[in-house]
Amino acid sequence: MDEKLFAEHGIALHYQAYEQRPYPQRFVKEFVPNLSILDMLFNVGTESRNLIRGISRGELVESL
Repeated sequence: MDEKLFAEHGIALHYQAYEQRPYPQRFVKEFVPNLSILDMLFNVGTESRNLIRGISRGELVESL
């Protein structure tokens, strides 16, 4: 990717370093990363909110 070309057209690039947190998945022995958010919702339900916010399982968060 030519970052200079973006800059010449006034487009700022921002990079995100994302580390996916494993969550329990049914029917597989090892965690399969990079699936849809639907996979997380169907596998862990309401706990998805905590995983997205970066909160460990079992950690109580009062602001939710």
